Amino acid sequence: MTVPILVRSSSHRRIPLIILLILIAGSPAAADEPTMPFTIGVNVGSCFVTPALTLSPSISIPLVAVVYLDAGCDFGFLSNAADYINKLSYNSYYPYGRISVFIPFDYYDDESGFHLGLGYGHMIAHYKFGGYDKYTTASAFDMAMGCLIISAIDISYSLRISAKGVSHKLSIGFVYKFGS
Repeated sequence: MTVPILVRSSSHRRIPLIILLILIAGSPAAADEPTMPFTIGVNVGSCFVTPALTLSPSISIPLVAVVYLDAGCDFGFLSNAADYINKLSYNSYYPYGRISVFIPFDYYDDESGFHLGLGYGHMIAHYKFGGYDKYTTASAFDMAMGCLIISAIDISYSLRISAKGVSHKLSIGFVYKFGS
């Protein structure tokens, strides 16, 4: 069975795939599926360029069945090696929000599984070089995917696409599930 990426509504406006996923997850057939619990977590990662190190606290709030709201902020530190030679300092923060889907590896055991999310974020970065200070901002379409292992370890990859370019982040962290 194929699922169209875009469908038309009665007003002939296009509805993104994520809304279609929410509708499927909230359907009566999905009502008996496990619900994603409220979670908090923190990840450490790298964009492999600037920022070389990120610290990302986040929360997830269940919406329906396996769909949840994922919100957090990436705090970026450390420039790449070439920036150290030129004595450039860098820090940033990137608050984001995503609608995500959790797909358990095993239907009867929702301790581990895949997650996939789409959303939006806005980065504010600060560069300092000698007496020169520059702040820059960028809004980005945000996609994330990864897996949750034994209900505690999160390994994820994020892709951000903005008018200024594309950035990536690979991270690993700890997640605490409330009520599980």
